[in-house]
Amino acid sequence: MKKISLENHQEIIHYLSKGRSIRQTAKKTSVGHSTVGRIYKKTPNIPKNSKNGRPVKANHSTSKVLVRQFKKYELRNASQGSKYLKAYYNIDVVPQTVRNMLYKGGLKAFKKPKKPIISEKNRKKRLKWAQEHKNWTPKDWKRVVWSDETRINRFGSDSDLYGWRNPQNKLTKQDVRETSKADGSRLMVWSCITWDGVGYICDIGDHNMVKEDYLDILKSDLLNSLNYYNLDNNRTIFMQDNNPKHKAKLVMDWLNQQQFEVMDWPPQSPDLNPIENMWAKLKKMLKKSYSQPAKNKDELFKRVGECWYKIDAIECQKYIESMPRRVKQVLDARGLWTRY
Repeated sequence: MKKISLENHQEIIHYLSKGRSIRQTAKKTSVGHSTVGRIYKKTPNIPKNSKNGRPVKANHSTSKVLVRQFKKYELRNASQGSKYLKAYYNIDVVPQTVRNMLYKGGLKAFKKPKKPIISEKNRKKRLKWAQEHKNWTPKDWKRVVWSDETRINRFGSDSDLYGWRNPQNKLTKQDVRETSKADGSRLMVWSCITWDGVGYICDIGDHNMVKEDYLDILKSDLLNSLNYYNLDNNRTIFMQDNNPKHKAKLVMDWLNQQQFEVMDWPPQSPDLNPIENMWAKLKKMLKKSYSQPAKNKDELFKRVGECWYKIDAIECQKYIESMPRRVKQVLDARGLWTRY
């Protein structure tokens, strides 16, 4: 580190003694901020001024009360917090000040995740299911074949997309998200995952699948997936959710005739199904792998297959191994939502 001259050192002390800030002194003397700061700390006869800026309107005690109101969900946003301080403490602050107070109090803003509605009846069913499976080890979960359907959009996610543009300029191709009402703008797919890898994926189309369609899928794609990995049907457990077509008598009669066991699944529990994570991975792969939307539904399904079959067994195992943690979170939440 280059030493400064005695003249520079005295000049820095002079400005600091006159009440100049570290930044102002550094600018006046052409010396780095860190060097001026060290001299400021080490020189005892320089008055240590308190921090500059507007005085704090709300004291520590009031801030604690405000934070407590948010923790109790009595207040939900910064605007409500601002009105609360004005009404009860006659403290007039803007919402940003409330946000700063909440941040200092240990709270952080977050985007509320979308979760299914869990009624009291379903909460008890989820809790009961978790209690029944709390002692299952990863070895037990290895036996489960996880299935589900998902929708794939030709033009990307249904969620909002954001960007930056000059509002005075005309919209360009980069400024919009193109959509189409033509047939083939989306499709539904079904598949399953096992400990050994992903199962066969099939195109349901863009219509609502009925029980007969679902039974055909089980007879073909499910059984083909089990055979592909040479799974022992006597030890295999098949998981499906409680969609009405899954629980139709026609379907359940066929499932009950199979050698594999069918898992009793709790309602409103996509957070407990590892294949949901695989669907998310598939959609990220599609977005990353192709810069332009598919020309039609056939091309879209071809892309889906190319990405799906690239997912290896290690990826499947990573999410299946998380099942003990998911079960524990259901128990801790007394049947309510997990973080998954």
